[in-house]
Amino acid sequence: MAEPPITVRARFSSFTRGDNANPTRVVIHSTAPGVGYPRASAAGTAPGTARYFASSAAGGSAHYIVDIAGEQHCVPDDTIAYHAPPNERSLGIEICSEAFYTRDQWLSPQVWPAVVRAASRTAELCIRFRIPQVRLGPAQLRTGARGICGHVDITNAFGQTSHTDPGPSFPWPEFLAALGGTVAATSSRKDDPVAPLTITPGPDGSFRTTAMAEAGASSLVVSRVWLTVGSTFGGAHVKVTALDSNGLAMGPAGVLETDLASNKRAVLELPSGVVMVTVEGKANGAAVVAASLVSLQK
Repeated sequence: MAEPPITVRARFSSFTRGDNANPTRVVIHSTAPGVGYPRASAAGTAPGTARYFASSAAGGSAHYIVDIAGEQHCVPDDTIAYHAPPNERSLGIEICSEAFYTRDQWLSPQVWPAVVRAASRTAELCIRFRIPQVRLGPAQLRTGARGICGHVDITNAFGQTSHTDPGPSFPWPEFLAALGGTVAATSSRKDDPVAPLTITPGPDGSFRTTAMAEAGASSLVVSRVWLTVGSTFGGAHVKVTALDSNGLAMGPAGVLETDLASNKRAVLELPSGVVMVTVEGKANGAAVVAASLVSLQK
């Protein structure tokens, strides 16, 4: 995949190509223009924001800006943009929106297409720069972990700004699901408790899929849920990660990482409160990887 061409070059950024080589995180922002819902996300707001970034009034910049109709690319990916300090080794995506949007407003037809555009660009950047498609919290950011976060997470990790975007109601689980892969749901039917996941390795054998997997404290129907993953001849390296309602990894009890031998499987009971699960890894040779969620109803 190739980097798209610059559409409008931002005025305030580094102009040293290569000083942002090997980025470790993608940072999601809201432009927060103060014009309200849904005007802040309307078609044409991304070009307008790009023109603002090109002006002397801006004082900041981001690599990408998206609205419901399109995308602007304002700073080369290998160049530091001034969006969420410390800015080194990070890529900034501005969603034309207000940070005070409600969850329903984020998911509405007047805004959701912009979120999907941001997710599509995030997925592309994660693939190109080998950034894990998981959300990072402040503690993980301070350790230098690789992944995806909001400006608010950078603020809480490093304290160099007071920004709290993309806002407390940003739909992180849906955003992470929109990055790609198959989204499945744990069954709520007692006679059909198994929900298979589709896993399609790429040309190099790598794969990633995302599934909704509510159980325990996060579900009115499902009390417990297990994820089973297996591989045919050749084996595979697999990592399973349970995510909470904020899209954050749920700690050691919600992670399984293993090398599957040929025709073997592994099982992880997902912790109570889980909302989503990711299954990622790399198949060896022509190995087929399959996974399913098995639920126990309340």
